[in-house]
Amino acid sequence: MSRRAFTIVELMVVIALISVTAVLSMPRVNEWIARQQAKRVISQLITDYSKAVALSSKSTMHTSTGGSYTNRAAIYFQNADGKHAYSILLRNNGSNASWSMNDPVVKFVRLPGRVSFTNINETSFGSTAATAISFTSTGIALDNANTMLNLKSFYDVPSNCGGQTSNKKYSARIDLRADISDSKALFYRVEINQFGEYRICASFGDANFASNGLEVRGI
Repeated sequence: MSRRAFTIVELMVVIALISVTAVLSMPRVNEWIARQQAKRVISQLITDYSKAVALSSKSTMHTSTGGSYTNRAAIYFQNADGKHAYSILLRNNGSNASWSMNDPVVKFVRLPGRVSFTNINETSFGSTAATAISFTSTGIALDNANTMLNLKSFYDVPSNCGGQTSNKKYSARIDLRADISDSKALFYRVEINQFGEYRICASFGDANFASNGLEVRGI
């Protein structure tokens, strides 16, 4: 019984087909990776936001003075060695100083390679930016200098996601970008309130959430 082997031409055709298929599938693979990285960051950020609010409502006894302080917690956003990151910071000494990485760190999260912050509470977050959202014992959001955030725009102008408005009052608005390639990206807007309720709006190609946004129901 004779067996027929592949010819060089047939092998070259098969290799060429495999190469073309791989090249055509790369954009889809890159988009899937970007989307999964963004979803993981958003899910973790929502959980950690609620954790920081909860930590701010607890009291710590100081045996040396016989008194106690209500804890102060914050989500601190920063550029860490060229990559965006955030931390949960915690104080139990009653200090109202601006937040920094000199404060005790409860948790540190470095964003994955394709994901970065673009805006924190409607303020552009650049490559060297650092800012914090901290909380009172009742969950009211404060800025980095522990001053109550100006949330008038959040309260008076309903959030618009692809023409769909929401009248919920969010205490934080965090925008992220997930890069698919050098020229394509996914954009996400995450709005969270002190009760842990949240809304996620996604936009492909640009950050115009009002026109191109689509509400993400699950994360």
